[in-house]
Amino acid sequence: MMRMKGSLTARKISGTTGRGGYHMIKDRPTAHSRVASFVKELCSTESTRNWGCLLLTSGIARSVYRESKQAMSIGIRGRYFRGRRFPQGKEPQSASDFGPPPPEKRDKGRYNEFGGKVLYLCRNSRTLITECPYTPEKPCLYVQPFNIQLQTASILKLDADLEERFPHLHYLLLESEYAAEGTAFVKFPYRATHFLAYMCRRLGVAAVEYPSVRGGYKDNRDAVNLVVFEPYCDSIANMSVGKPFKCEDNQS
Repeated sequence: MMRMKGSLTARKISGTTGRGGYHMIKDRPTAHSRVASFVKELCSTESTRNWGCLLLTSGIARSVYRESKQAMSIGIRGRYFRGRRFPQGKEPQSASDFGPPPPEKRDKGRYNEFGGKVLYLCRNSRTLITECPYTPEKPCLYVQPFNIQLQTASILKLDADLEERFPHLHYLLLESEYAAEGTAFVKFPYRATHFLAYMCRRLGVAAVEYPSVRGGYKDNRDAVNLVVFEPYCDSIANMSVGKPFKCEDNQS
């Protein structure tokens, strides 16, 4: 959605997360349009890319990389939750059932290209319900809490207010989130965040905290996900608290 302020200022807003970005300010274009073209090109194909080569050849890619490095912070602390659905009559045996999936069960996702090893968690169970939608085959949602304490690990927090300090990174996220809502011109909306995940691995970032598109971050600022990269997945899997429990409000 595009909102006009006066006649020569335009702002685009992602309906699900509420992230906004100025496309033009007082008749002068921002970097938004160039980043939007970059994201559209990234998301036009699912074929394997040489991300390192992209950094060498694209000024936009280098700007996003530089801002991602500047936006990093140290320390991952807090309570997060991981969920899994099970068939009726089955239940998890222990917290070990909530670690990273084995290689043969890893699906491609927002931050894991071609089924890479990552661990997805949510800040609360309400968000978890939206991220683990009900299916007739696996109707039962079980939740495992984690108390994460990584004092020296790096994290990239992608909240909705990055535009002023990190505009290229902000616009990449805006276009990626907007694409995930189902726009027709983007065929593979996760490719932009696959590029971001590559940069995180290159920078040694342990995890990315980002707004939940499914969870409606716009209306609930606690609708936040955490994706953890190697080699920290197993460390966090060992920070479970208590036993998994069944979430009763789990049908959508």
